[in-house]
Amino acid sequence: MTNFLLVSLLLFTIYLSHHHYSLHRQIFIGFISGPLFDLGYYRSMLITGVILNVVGIFMTSLCTTYWQVFLAQGLCVGLGSGLMYVPTLSLVAGAFTKKRPIALGLLACGIGLGAIVFVVVFRGLIDARGFPYTVRALGMFHVI
Repeated sequence: MTNFLLVSLLLFTIYLSHHHYSLHRQIFIGFISGPLFDLGYYRSMLITGVILNVVGIFMTSLCTTYWQVFLAQGLCVGLGSGLMYVPTLSLVAGAFTKKRPIALGLLACGIGLGAIVFVVVFRGLIDARGFPYTVRALGMFHVI
């Protein structure tokens, strides 16, 4: 699920004509979420991350100025993805000892599937319905 979020974040970033996207925010949040994961707060971080991502995606559809996009995408989606992505990798890596490469490979396969689904939906809806509707439709994928 978090791989779908990363792909959609990249789509929005490209569409909004940003020059680059880096995972520095998520890695920085990893410094916070790592110790919380070790203390057993995985479920709380996951729920908080999902809520932040969904709110950020839906708020992006309402944005009219750059600072609103920064708050919705940069803070909400960036923090939410960081709270979900880094601990999920740790959870999968810690749960599997013998077949860890296969488990992490399957986890990473979601990136390709998400790229296919989100690009097809994004391309199909952007011209027909416009940016706000497209973002809301992709936000519904995050809810599901």
